[in-house]
Amino acid sequence: MTSTIIPACTALLPAGTRLDCAFTAQTGIKPTWRFLSYWLMFLGQHRIVAVSGDTVHVFRTGRTIFSATKPKSLAYTVARSEVMLPRLQGSWTRVPLGPERMWVSRRAYSIVGPALGGATAAVDA
Repeated sequence: MTSTIIPACTALLPAGTRLDCAFTAQTGIKPTWRFLSYWLMFLGQHRIVAVSGDTVHVFRTGRTIFSATKPKSLAYTVARSEVMLPRLQGSWTRVPLGPERMWVSRRAYSIVGPALGGATAAVDA
């Protein structure tokens, strides 16, 4: 997943920016609860979070699951030191990132922990 996201995100950043890793996230309600109604799926938005050196870039993506890995534009940038990573546990973890709080899937925990929290990030599998 990361190998296809990074080149697409790099094209939207200033020349010379090198991304260390990238992963997808979702805003809105906890994705586990989407089974309650089809309409709840449209309350959230997909995002791509890309980490480079001392900054974290958040990209807007399409509304559907099929375009969740295709960045459309840069939404905002946050300093890496401002990110407070919570304990990664369960199937989804809510991560506050700048003005938004995003849900990160268990599949991305191996990327999110080292990228945002360093070696001290706690992960419960």
